Amino acid sequence: HTELERRQDPLVAWSYVRVVNQELAAGADLADGISFLEQLPLTKRSAVLREKLADLYWARKKLSDAMDQEELALKLDPSPQQKIRLLRTLAQRRAMYGADQSAFDCYQKLLQECPDYPDLLGIYQKLLPLAQKLGKKEEAARCEREIKRLTPHDLRHLFATRAIECGVDIKTLAEWLDHKDGGALLLKRYAHLRADHSHAMAKRLTW
Repeated sequence: HTELERRQDPLVAWSYVRVVNQELAAGADLADGISFLEQLPLTKRSAVLREKLADLYWARKKLSDAMDQEELALKLDPSPQQKIRLLRTLAQRRAMYGADQSAFDCYQKLLQECPDYPDLLGIYQKLLPLAQKLGKKEEAARCEREIKRLTPHDLRHLFATRAIECGVDIKTLAEWLDHKDGGALLLKRYAHLRADHSHAMAKRLTW
């Protein structure tokens, strides 16, 4: 940890996440983790630490504070997979508490900035009722068209993504999808996802 700090390595944020996870696993109160991250200067510059702080706020039922932290994290150059996770989580939480326009905007931003998101069908299915509630007839019609348009290939792409997120190794996944290249194509297409998922898993690590 000290060496990461000395080099100002971006991975030091993950080291701080590990520190918080260790303390919580040892019985520390959520408030202590929140206080630690709030006082840490790096939190203001780190999407990783902002997201962790949001998770702690949410666990403490400080819902507005949690969503505010997710908004801030989105402004701090999150990784592609973290951006997807933040937008999806924020949209779901905004919709849950009746902020329909904000939820709608998050889903729209996800579609615009992450066009390769594997579960487009799921996003349009969530957008449709929001568009209808907000009286956005053109958007509702577009959602209906997209829901009808999305193909089995999109579902195959979603399956591959979910498998990688659950830890299925590339060779096994290639066999499941009947790829004959041993996983070369999957490695090329999903390399960023594997790296981002690895970082996300590191957030849960305790020693």
